Amino acid sequence: MNENYDFENPETKKYRVFKLSVDGPRRSWVETKNLGDVVLFLGENSSMSVLASNIAGCQGNCIYFSPIRAGFSTPTYEPKDMGVYNLESGTITSFAIDPEIIAKFYTRSPIWVSQ
Repeated sequence: MNENYDFENPETKKYRVFKLSVDGPRRSWVETKNLGDVVLFLGENSSMSVLASNIAGCQGNCIYFSPIRAGFSTPTYEPKDMGVYNLESGTITSFAIDPEIIAKFYTRSPIWVSQ
């Protein structure tokens, strides 16, 4: 455990993605930095992978993440650990959602479905 980890204010620094290699009789996990057109959505109550080209505004080879810790204590809660991680560059871009929308979820992280 990292003794400097702040459980009250978690902050994502990076992601590592592995895929299962099933070549031959042996299976192994291999790190990848290229998901191509695939985008991952990670959240406490919903995680999925989809083709970025099927979703307007989504960028492939990225991970969209929401806060892992639910605990929205007030309707004015603003997520501090929400963003888009670019797997190739290793950079995180802020991903803001209107606090009024977050308040509707109150005790749950956002589900990655919109109209």
